[in-house]
Amino acid sequence: MMGIFVLVLFSVIWSTGFSAVPEGSIRLSGYNHNLYEGRVEMYFHGSWGEICSRYFSHLEAQVVCRQLGIRDEAYLARSVAIMDQRYGHGKDGAIIDDIRCRGNELSLLQCQLSFCANVTCCPYGTNVGVICHPPQTIVG
Repeated sequence: MMGIFVLVLFSVIWSTGFSAVPEGSIRLSGYNHNLYEGRVEMYFHGSWGEICSRYFSHLEAQVVCRQLGIRDEAYLARSVAIMDQRYGHGKDGAIIDDIRCRGNELSLLQCQLSFCANVTCCPYGTNVGVICHPPQTIVG
């Protein structure tokens, strides 16, 4: 009897699109990316996608780095916004067409977002990346 309950529960979760990835999560990807450098992608409505913006600045980069876990304001101030295609385009398409932050938000979802209406909303040169500077760990 318990086996049937688990099977039904799994079927319901599978069919409703349950995901372990929280809405608004971000990740860095692209060529030569690492934990603190890369093209910014956001998880939204069940899929990952690029963030594009013509106005991406150090303010938005600070929010990305904060969302990645950097809390020290001195290190956040060193966050760098990248818009030169060095990380390439993502394979999943764009989700955000434009983003504006004040710089003190905890998540990109707290910024002003314009969502993509079609697949061509991310013209060449507008997908965004960041370079975050995490606190250095001294090994002694």
